[in-house]
Amino acid sequence: MIYFLIIFSFYLEGLCSMLFKSNLFLPLFSLLSLVLIYPYFRKYNNSFLKTCFVVGILYDIAYTNTIFVHAFLFCMLGYIISSLYHFFDKHFWTLLLMIFIVIISYQSFNFILFLLSRKITFSFLFFLNSIFYSVISNIIYVLILYGILSMLSKYKKIEFYH
Repeated sequence: MIYFLIIFSFYLEGLCSMLFKSNLFLPLFSLLSLVLIYPYFRKYNNSFLKTCFVVGILYDIAYTNTIFVHAFLFCMLGYIISSLYHFFDKHFWTLLLMIFIVIISYQSFNFILFLLSRKITFSFLFFLNSIFYSVISNIIYVLILYGILSMLSKYKKIEFYH
């Protein structure tokens, strides 16, 4: 079920990218699904990081012209997710805070990468706008996914966010 959720998020991200063609709207559904599924991998941190790596490779192949950039980034963010999960209590509001941190980290890394490569020039205002719109659009998806996973955790008796 968890891998189905990742695959569904991956395809939905591509679909939304095609439907909403905007530089500001950046769906990060596959990345956010990794945040939400971490409680199911809590005892198996290496499996979670391998899953992050595979999702990153698939993201690179399907959506970008790079290879291993998002694989490295998703692994790095997976490590941040696992660290934050152990640092914070498992409440809904801390989940939203974790998602906010992951989105800012992802956007910051991309912003720095584009500035260093000098392929595209961005302004700092564009960077802040993209974070704002990414947070808004992705929070809606997280709320839907949170409802599904909280119902699933009742059946599987797995510790999930309260």
